[in-house]
Amino acid sequence: MQISNASARRRPRATIAAGIAALLVLVGAGFAAADITGPDVSSHQHPYDASVDWSKVKDAGRNFAFVKSTEGTGYVNPYFNSDWNAIKANGMVRGSYHYAKPDGSPTSAAEQAPVTGAQAVHGAVLAHYLAIGGPSSALGLPTSDESPSADGAGRYNNFASGGALYWSPQAGAHEVHGAIDGKWGQLGWETGPHGYPMTDEQATADRAGRYNDFQDGSVYWSPKTGARSIHGAIKGKWAQSQWESGFLGYPVTDELSTPDGSGRYNEMQGGSIYWTPSTGAHSVQGVIKASWAAQGWERGTLGYPTSDEHSVPGGRQSDFQGGSLFWNSSTGAVSNR
Repeated sequence: MQISNASARRRPRATIAAGIAALLVLVGAGFAAADITGPDVSSHQHPYDASVDWSKVKDAGRNFAFVKSTEGTGYVNPYFNSDWNAIKANGMVRGSYHYAKPDGSPTSAAEQAPVTGAQAVHGAVLAHYLAIGGPSSALGLPTSDESPSADGAGRYNNFASGGALYWSPQAGAHEVHGAIDGKWGQLGWETGPHGYPMTDEQATADRAGRYNDFQDGSVYWSPKTGARSIHGAIKGKWAQSQWESGFLGYPVTDELSTPDGSGRYNEMQGGSIYWTPSTGAHSVQGVIKASWAAQGWERGTLGYPTSDEHSVPGGRQSDFQGGSLFWNSSTGAVSNR
């Protein structure tokens, strides 16, 4: 499958039919049959369009419910979404199922279910899906069967949130969704610079943002910066500076090529990190960065930074290929050395 087809294979939004999964969440989540009891509900429990009072069901000691999602090859339970959401809202475990009609054509549940919109999730993808909460997780219900990834090395399912759960032999199974998933897709999914996800989406150390780690690098998101890609030596330098909790803050650009074509950089909230093969990765910030910019950045006489900003007698300094920039703590002036 070619990258040009990536947008076509992702991301269908869920309809009532497309959002229904033929999953036994009860068993997959590790509950023993003796531990929980609960009803099996369908449209028959809604005579004259009546609602099920799920709070009373819960108060009666029932802590699980199965909801029929589909039947045969043409029926979708119109009460599925309302029951599904209400069961969760009342703190109950939930599962759904497809009701097969053996007198129909095709005759098996496995063949009938996809016609109604139920999706197949299995193997390592299913195991991880259930481990993170199944339909109750941030992913919601599956909207595609498990499919081969574009590079042919992995497998994935799409979900109602717009996100996906990817698996590969090297990375295992991990979910990615929201703006981070959007950025990953923009860069080419698993065939791009990041490869496969190595973590689920996580909260950042400062609790202000979110991130996924990938085989090569990460995508970080915060409300102020959006989702940005960072990897390689530049990510390593950012890590040395205490990630988003340090003076650099969050990345505000993806990794970009420098105008002279020799290096790479990420702009950050509190400065920049520049890298070349000969100089490595170094941070530059504040008035020293402003003076470097005024002198033509890396195309000027100073070239690329060869050190981070550091303390020297009387102030702060950054070293460059063609000299140094010194900030005088007494006067606030920046001068070349």
